[in-house]
Amino acid sequence: MPTLTTTASSTTASCASQLGNRRDTKVPSASQPRENQDHAVQSRDSNARPRPDSSGQGQPPSEFGTRLRTYREESGLSLSALAERTKLSKGYLSSLENNHEPRRPSAEVLYALAQTLGVTMSDLMGRQLLPAASPEVPASLADFAEQEGLNQADISMLASIQFRGEQPRTSERWRYIYQSIRNSIQMDNNPSS
Repeated sequence: MPTLTTTASSTTASCASQLGNRRDTKVPSASQPRENQDHAVQSRDSNARPRPDSSGQGQPPSEFGTRLRTYREESGLSLSALAERTKLSKGYLSSLENNHEPRRPSAEVLYALAQTLGVTMSDLMGRQLLPAASPEVPASLADFAEQEGLNQADISMLASIQFRGEQPRTSERWRYIYQSIRNSIQMDNNPSS
């Protein structure tokens, strides 16, 4: 089988002639991952836009950029400030806000944005979480809650406790647990006590 011998300079010259000697075009190296090569080949021409994923599945939701910009502005952050806090580039954030980024942001990017903007990842993606099913309230807890006039949040909190052994069977046991939790919260809120 014949072997092909070529030098790096002849390969580079060949590629340059095929690309019309454009100096503003990046040629991907063999060491670049395939998904990064698509971005590397794109021209820096101002009219060039990232190619959308032909399947449509890699596209961020069309409203994503609008939501991101709205949350950023509501937080009073400039694009530069958001970039600095999230350690993402200003250009990348701008492309997300303008829906020019062809791929969905990673979970890490969504998390950083959500944490910085004080929203959930679901808020950014425009999805609503289904409410968690309310835990089953045992009869002894219902009796205790009625005696004490507990609000729904406290009842749900007590009902969701996972016990290693058996669940309390009397109102008195629930009272003991409830008071222990309240005392612990008070100690946390008043560390000097």
